[in-house]
Amino acid sequence: MHSNITTQAVSATVGLVCLVAAGLIWTVGNRHTPRLVVALVITGMTGLASTAFGNWARQVIAWLNDTTDRLTGRLTGVVVVGLVAAIALYVLIVHVRRNSVDNKTLVSAAIVPLAVSSIPGPIGAAAATAISALAGTVAWSITSAFGWH
Repeated sequence: MHSNITTQAVSATVGLVCLVAAGLIWTVGNRHTPRLVVALVITGMTGLASTAFGNWARQVIAWLNDTTDRLTGRLTGVVVVGLVAAIALYVLIVHVRRNSVDNKTLVSAAIVPLAVSSIPGPIGAAAATAISALAGTVAWSITSAFGWH
């Protein structure tokens, strides 16, 4: 139990550090290194996803999925919720690749860590693995810098 609380605290701390750093670079830093800002937002949201906030957000996504299922049918509901995640992931990839990062890109970066879990099948698994790898690398760098290992 103590280990889980400690892990959540470190994840939340790293997440908040990443989001604050991204916010400062984006506003005070005059949008310097926009791709780094995207990586920090993804890492920050991934860190927060392992906390009670992430649990709440996953419950909201599950509720939306269930509501969509009831309205449109099981397969269509998964497709609709997965489509939102796929669109956010697409916007993120295209904008980062073109280095045309803007506020839409940052919103997509904030949505993607939680949304990719709603993409069914191997595509969803691949997207979740890629997001986790990116977030893990950035989080490792930050925790190492602060001596949290």
